[in-house]
Amino acid sequence: MVVDVLIRTARPEKIDPETSLPASSAAGPGLPIETLILVTGRALRRAYDARLSVLGLNMSEGALLRAVYEEGVLTQRELADRLFIGRAGAGQVIDRVQARGFVRREADPVDRRVWRIALTDAGLALAARFGQVYGDIRGELRAGLSRADRDRLAEALYMVQANAERLAGDEGAEPESSVA
Repeated sequence: MVVDVLIRTARPEKIDPETSLPASSAAGPGLPIETLILVTGRALRRAYDARLSVLGLNMSEGALLRAVYEEGVLTQRELADRLFIGRAGAGQVIDRVQARGFVRREADPVDRRVWRIALTDAGLALAARFGQVYGDIRGELRAGLSRADRDRLAEALYMVQANAERLAGDEGAEPESSVA
């Protein structure tokens, strides 16, 4: 895949010991911003997956449990929207957490083609524990960033997202926000 090649071939080699940043970004150009965003996204997923492993979850599974915990019973389509994945991908995540006894599928009383996803007692207990671990991860990831830094970063990322959607022909799409 082209993205994999970009990421593998564009890794900075040296870290500045004072800033813990790639030496190239402390002194000059470094990675192209688009590649840096992709690399950061992968690093975020690895960090979440590593830290959530203490709960036996990965990022997608944790986000699904969190969504149902906070919003109540949701359909597969609603979960796909919340997780920013397709319905088939959401179905796979639901299957994994259902097989482990954390959610159950309930028939929709109005539309028999629709399944509603609800937490089991075990899922409710795990989702409650997830909140603490998730908060700890977010705190660690934001270390060294002030509120103003985070606001500027979010503004810049929304602009890049809007530009990418425009280039992809998705001009009417609303900017997405992260669930995890």
